[in-house]
Amino acid sequence: MGFGGENLNSGRTSEAGKNRWRLHRETFLLTARKAQVLAVEASRSETARQKRKVTLAERGHMQGEKNSQFGTCWVTDGVKPVKIKKEQLDEYLAKGFMRGRKTRV
Repeated sequence: MGFGGENLNSGRTSEAGKNRWRLHRETFLLTARKAQVLAVEASRSETARQKRKVTLAERGHMQGEKNSQFGTCWVTDGVKPVKIKKEQLDEYLAKGFMRGRKTRV
């Protein structure tokens, strides 16, 4: 079984077959590179950014009660940060904790 009279199974190919493959490969790679560059440029365009922004806003991405961080905040005693419910914030601040996750030096 061969392509154009070449015996590909036994590993012997004609020069014409090698040249056809070389031209095909170069054309394929050039086309693929162009497509990749165009895709990257399109994703960086202002229109693409605006579309992503609108999509996330319409979805309510990371907003409201479905967000895993909803109703919580971080406090620290200067050594270890603790994630608490916002209702407990006044209690922790009275104990000497500071609001925030990072320790302030």
